[in-house]
Amino acid sequence: MQTYATKGGGRLSQGDGTSGTGWNYWDNIDGFATDPPGPWDVGSGSEELNGTFDMMGNVWEWMESPYISGDFLPGCIRGGSYSSRYSSNPTLSSRGYDNPDNEYYDLGFRVASVPEPCTLVLLSLGGLMLRRKR
Repeated sequence: MQTYATKGGGRLSQGDGTSGTGWNYWDNIDGFATDPPGPWDVGSGSEELNGTFDMMGNVWEWMESPYISGDFLPGCIRGGSYSSRYSSNPTLSSRGYDNPDNEYYDLGFRVASVPEPCTLVLLSLGGLMLRRKR
């Protein structure tokens, strides 16, 4: 099992926010990834295992799932931020929780578009109909 969501067993490395490689996290030795410290534009670091960018480091992200399974406790966050230590926060298992009414400089959310299952079925049927007409 991989500790970090790096591609192909790659190692976690601190980036600079301009080269398109590495991640945005605080390192005990090197300090912050950028000066002044702060979040990067999405896509400024390395691509991750699932094809996304900046899910490890940069900013903590709100999750739709509850923090504790079985008991509904809203406010699950994952990923770590640019001010989080790399050794514990950008890991795949890293998570926390907070009150969703709070706002912080190192906390955000990701907007993603996922097709509804019905849309996929309709697109498949449409493709079958086009093949039959030929």
